Amino acid sequence: MIKDLQEAGSRCFHYMVKYGVILEWRIGDGSLVLTGQYGSDKVERHLYYQDVQDNILGKTMEEVELCALKGLSN
Repeated sequence: MIKDLQEAGSRCFHYMVKYGVILEWRIGDGSLVLTGQYGSDKVERHLYYQDVQDNILGKTMEEVELCALKGLSN
């Protein structure tokens, strides 16, 4: 799980440098929360703990990040 979180941090940094998008993961009540911001546009996505399986956490986090990026590009 630690490796997945480190990779998520690297991806978020990459999105900021390459696209100017600020993505931030945080721990919420019952879920991991991804907040994305590009200029004045903001999105928030939740990854609920009950939906996470340890062996696919990294893949699931990446899918949530891509969903947030799509929401910011509309």
